[in-house]
Amino acid sequence: MQNSDLTWITSLGGPLVALPESLAGTWQGAVGPDEDDDPPEEETDYGRVCELSGLAAVFEHAGHPALALTDDPSPATFLPDRSLLVQRLALAADQEILSGIGSIAGTARWEPIAGLPVTEPLVLFDSVYPGAEAPARLRLDLPPGRYEVRAAHHEPDAGSALWVTLVELVLAGPVHH
Repeated sequence: MQNSDLTWITSLGGPLVALPESLAGTWQGAVGPDEDDDPPEEETDYGRVCELSGLAAVFEHAGHPALALTDDPSPATFLPDRSLLVQRLALAADQEILSGIGSIAGTARWEPIAGLPVTEPLVLFDSVYPGAEAPARLRLDLPPGRYEVRAAHHEPDAGSALWVTLVELVLAGPVHH
């Protein structure tokens, strides 16, 4: 983790989603079916993902499982060596996050979320945008497999000044077909 130039994906105020790369273009965001610019929110992909709760959630999109960071619209990045999504809830330098994340992850109170089969890289972006038009996307290169998603929240304490939400994808085995 020598490189401290992390790529952060920001949100206009809603959840971030991580979809299988081949399905990112099928995500319609806040646009309704038939390209309706002002649909009822619950009829949009964005509206459906806004209804999810918890720190993170696994949900179905286009018949495939996907992941949402649902608790806070804060910027998020991915640390591939830890299979860890980090949402920065308060301003912190990249180097501060990189150097402090190990101790936080080691003592975190992890909440199990759900299983997530991964057969191709995932793409993280702001759920309000159609996937093909998202201004910023981050590719999550995970080896194919069945992952257990777990999440934890950390507020500043005596051990660390970081305020973050962590979402870890723990490889649990091969994908079952």
